[in-house]
Amino acid sequence: GAIDLFQKTIEMDPGFPLQYFWLGRAYLQTGELQKAIEIFEKGTEFPSVNANVLGGLGLAYALAGRENDAQKILDQLHKLSKEKYVDTSPFAYIYMGLGDKDKAFEYLDKCFDVGDMYLFYLPIDPIFKELHDDPRFAVLMHRMGL
Repeated sequence: GAIDLFQKTIEMDPGFPLQYFWLGRAYLQTGELQKAIEIFEKGTEFPSVNANVLGGLGLAYALAGRENDAQKILDQLHKLSKEKYVDTSPFAYIYMGLGDKDKAFEYLDKCFDVGDMYLFYLPIDPIFKELHDDPRFAVLMHRMGL
């Protein structure tokens, strides 16, 4: 399945941090939080930090009940965003993991405003499934033309 595929891509090119994001997300889907955390942590060991990998780690920490660690990742993302452009979607999924739907919507709206390509995954991403019944989700989908 997806886990095997992402593990193989990491074996072929272990220096590509975004593969750790997708493998970590696959482990989140199977409920293997500790394994997801380990994968995301490996993905943050590169000289150039990938905001999506950091966001995945923050999400995994939040889902594992490690709210302080998730907040530290948010702080790190805010600091990183002052140094270079950072996608806004990693903030949204950490806030979802923390159960803060208002902040998640705030960052999803920012995703739309800045043209964050992640929004195209929003309707199918299980992390955001519990937002589907919220009227703000329908507004966002309408803004996207969906």
